[in-house]
Amino acid sequence: MRLLFSLLSLVLLALATPCLAQTTYFACGVNGIPLIVLGGAPFMGFTPPEPNASQAVTITVGMVDYNPMSAVAVVQGNAITVTFRASYLGFTTPPALSCSTATVGPLPAGNYQVDLFLVDPGIPNQTPIRTAIGTLAVVSTPAPIPATSGAALVLLALLLSIAGSCVISRRQST
Repeated sequence: MRLLFSLLSLVLLALATPCLAQTTYFACGVNGIPLIVLGGAPFMGFTPPEPNASQAVTITVGMVDYNPMSAVAVVQGNAITVTFRASYLGFTTPPALSCSTATVGPLPAGNYQVDLFLVDPGIPNQTPIRTAIGTLAVVSTPAPIPATSGAALVLLALLLSIAGSCVISRRQST
């Protein structure tokens, strides 16, 4: 009995350990973010993954066992509500994860709570089901790097050319 328990423990450890390390994963062309999962097997990712206040953000969402139809995002204050319309595939072997996207922004700098709601059009009069919560951090727009204008560069090149020719003519006269 002890041998059977030990063998069962080793098999469970070998199968469960790789799953513990997967806090985020790659699907639908983007890296996923850690989620508080309230139901199902949702996926959410952002492009760009760390946006600044001057960039629009594409939110990619999907759910295992669901065929995506559309995604709509609405921003209210520091909350983003994503409504994901998808039809349940039933008790079949699910295909690879398919996703839909919605775009928001540019957003002011700050942290945003992103709530994912699922609507299955196959269920009549269904209220949206909250399936996951994620966080989006938007950083402030980086300060512009000071640069010299084209006219100033031409003037600088002209002055350097004159200074160079003066130095060369002075060396030749001595």
